[in-house]
Amino acid sequence: TKLVNSNSDFLLFYLGKKTNRLRIVLDQSNSIPCFFSYLNGHLVVSTQFTKVVNEVKKNTKLNVNLDGLITWLLWEWHATEKTLFEEIKVIPPGSVVDIDFGNKTLKIESLVDLPGFLANTGEIYPDEVTFAHDWKKMMLQVVSDRANKVLDKKITCDLSSGFDCTFVAYSLN
Repeated sequence: TKLVNSNSDFLLFYLGKKTNRLRIVLDQSNSIPCFFSYLNGHLVVSTQFTKVVNEVKKNTKLNVNLDGLITWLLWEWHATEKTLFEEIKVIPPGSVVDIDFGNKTLKIESLVDLPGFLANTGEIYPDEVTFAHDWKKMMLQVVSDRANKVLDKKITCDLSSGFDCTFVAYSLN
């Protein structure tokens, strides 16, 4: 729960060999979409919707999910597991999918601290100058904090979509 409610982007898979269970956890910012289908004890997982569709339709007739269809047509986004097809799901932001292969069961649970999220509404700024000053100060602090965590490490890796790095560099310019 603590990891899901942190300021991080991730998609984690944990396979318990002894329990014969797979847990897939997605961050609350929905940075990496994860689509899956678990039918008749068979699991298909991908970050690409079309890959799951192509694999599932080899053995199963796909049924349109009307709620998912309307969402797709309107280009709306909702934080549920529904997609265009009943047989294919997407992991909602801040959720864990728990698949028990032994019992052939699947459970999706949200780990988002909704009361904490709603209580953290921030503050209203009187003008753009004050906001820009505080934003720059916060960005410098966040970048400094992250740098301090990895500067003494021999090997580090930063996975990023790239947008945030360019955005921060431009903003601090």
